Amino acid sequence: MVNINIGIQKVNVIDMGYNKYLEYLKGRGYNREQICIDETYTDIITTRSLAKGAVGTIVDIRCPSRYKMIIVGSSQLPEGYDIDNASSLMVRLANSENIEIDPDVRIKILKEKVSQAILLVDTMLYKDISATEYIKTEYTKISEIKTKSFDKRYIFGKGIEINGDEHLKIDVIQPNIGIDVKNIKLSLNLDLWEQE
Repeated sequence: MVNINIGIQKVNVIDMGYNKYLEYLKGRGYNREQICIDETYTDIITTRSLAKGAVGTIVDIRCPSRYKMIIVGSSQLPEGYDIDNASSLMVRLANSENIEIDPDVRIKILKEKVSQAILLVDTMLYKDISATEYIKTEYTKISEIKTKSFDKRYIFGKGIEINGDEHLKIDVIQPNIGIDVKNIKLSLNLDLWEQE
């Protein structure tokens, strides 16, 4: 997390409105590229299988040196600004038979600093970040019917700044079935900033 001094006040940069944050980074020699990463970005993303009932990291995203990855939170956008400019996340986690984990399995998103300090970014249920839309019916507790539309994707509330060699991790807590690395799908759009 980067802090700057304004007079006597110390300000957390990621809590600024995003327009001010853009100016701040550009003024420090960074260039922005808006990208959507997925599980095929193997130079920065590691995916892992996880056994039924275990706790562990299934997605590990490492920010390259000399870069910053910025996940734009909805709270950073100016009033009236298009919500589509906020970063979104969708995943699909399934076993070797391509059966998805239960929608109520708990998920943690963590940030690991270079010092190896771990910060909790957010907690949610799998159905919140899943690419699958789950709908309750009067006959079944939950009925899986289709892939979520873009407007129902998970949007981060607060912005996240991941500096060079820091990690963003998705942990799963005690899934009802095992998760097979071959059946992990990920979609995360973010701003990638390279320092000149």
